[in-house]
Amino acid sequence: MFKPCIVFERDDPDINQGPTIEGNCIGVPFACSSSFQQPISIPGPSNFFIPNGANIENSTYNAAANGTTESTFNNTTEVLENHANVFTQIAEAAADELLIMAQTGQPLWLPAAGPENYIEILNEGEYLLSVSKWAVPNSFGFTREATRAVTMVNMNAFRLVEILCDAKKWSALFSGVVLRATTMEVHSRGRNYNGAMQVISAEYQLPSPLVPTRDILFLRYCKKLPLERTWVVVDVSLDLFRSDPAPNRCQKRPSGCIIEEIEEQTIKVIWVEHVEINVQANFVHAMYKPIVSSGIGFGARRWLAMLGRQSDRIANAMNCNIPYFSEFDAERATRGTSPGNNVLKLAERMVLSFYAGLACSLAHGWVNEFGDGTESVKIASKRNVGDPRMPSGVIVNASVSFWVPAMPKRVFDFLCDESSRDKWDSPSEREKLVPVVLIPTGIESGNYISILKQANDKTKHKKKMFIQESCFDNTCSYLIYAPVSKRSVNVCIHGGDQERIQLLPSGVTIVPDGPYWMTNGSLVTVSIQILSDSNPQTDVNPGSVELVNNLVMSVVDSIKIGVVDENQ
Repeated sequence: MFKPCIVFERDDPDINQGPTIEGNCIGVPFACSSSFQQPISIPGPSNFFIPNGANIENSTYNAAANGTTESTFNNTTEVLENHANVFTQIAEAAADELLIMAQTGQPLWLPAAGPENYIEILNEGEYLLSVSKWAVPNSFGFTREATRAVTMVNMNAFRLVEILCDAKKWSALFSGVVLRATTMEVHSRGRNYNGAMQVISAEYQLPSPLVPTRDILFLRYCKKLPLERTWVVVDVSLDLFRSDPAPNRCQKRPSGCIIEEIEEQTIKVIWVEHVEINVQANFVHAMYKPIVSSGIGFGARRWLAMLGRQSDRIANAMNCNIPYFSEFDAERATRGTSPGNNVLKLAERMVLSFYAGLACSLAHGWVNEFGDGTESVKIASKRNVGDPRMPSGVIVNASVSFWVPAMPKRVFDFLCDESSRDKWDSPSEREKLVPVVLIPTGIESGNYISILKQANDKTKHKKKMFIQESCFDNTCSYLIYAPVSKRSVNVCIHGGDQERIQLLPSGVTIVPDGPYWMTNGSLVTVSIQILSDSNPQTDVNPGSVELVNNLVMSVVDSIKIGVVDENQ
């Protein structure tokens, strides 16, 4: 049976808040028509979210579930073109359900008792009887996460719709969660995106080696409501396409967002995230179970937190006038080029590279070597040949997660404090760093993209500087940085090609150790990348592994000591 953790979160002060409740879920047998007697066969537990009225008996869409070849799996064009009515029924039913889930209160959502009464839980019986249009098979070993949140965002409604309908832009905007995203097929109805439909393969992550990534294949559908300034963008799993489903798969019930234009640059966004997880394949370390099972780790609140901070980040960077410092010894920027935008892109790439190494993402070329990330440091490697964005050769990433008895904001402030930097930062040789450029990226103190230099760099001989991004919110915070040469900084600020600047990022991520109402400390992850050997054909150098392992553990010990001292 399901063990759901259904949470409703809102930023509105009128909504009550409280703790989550776990309970059993009603299982509903999979509904097959009388003309289709043979059950669909896919290895392992299955969840097929097909509307009860959808005609799939003679469809190649149905055949794709019955041991199709990989080429059939990849070639979705014919399926979409020849069976558009099936996909349209799925998409419309998903959009209808999302609207109900987003806009309905009691009895669908019930308030739960707790501090400040700010949480509501989903009434599973009411959902299955009154809302769900999906035939749901019995799924043993699966757990459910369903969260809802709402917030106001400073962004144009159509601009957000445009981003959500472009997998590359969507993954860049939500890079804190989306490690990769590939559009397998797009069915577009013009540039206004109304009726646009696409199949997306994506990988989600929570930044820790102790939380496995979540692989998912889903249909995304965009619809503008008639006579309203409101858009619906809905996702729903299409695991029927998987002849060999990924073992760590995640399946989405209708999820997504309702975007309502309040003013030209102000929108109200209601986000619903409703997923089912194979618990055995997605084993989460006990230290991270409270934040993941409560729906905070991958839930609606985290998506909206990222949307809000990315909106602020883009607006601030685009409007920032970066001064030109004499030590760069360079001419003015290329006419028409925004220095802030170039630095922003470089920081985006750095953050994504950091997350890819931390998650040991196969899609980004990383291979796990050894270690689990808690009892021992997790070591991963990557052989880079020809990618100008990072050094050529064998790159080693080391990461480890641990708990500290301090709230996330205190840990974040300790890391961002210039006076304490030399107490913990081994990769920068524990030298004091001072900002040369500061680009504010949000209203929270410490939310900056920075270019730093070593404080004692008084000569022309030292050329090393650092690009850094620090960001805080209640769901996930980070400080990520990478060494760069002064020449690279000069190129970036003055309009050069930032894609050719090589980066090996290091950093620290921070998440609460549980739901907001029962947080007692922080879960901190340290991850460092170094170049092991400039020859990509060689094996991982044991000396490099020992070096990066010692660097990581030095940072861990220093943070533990520093945070304890700060608390005293």
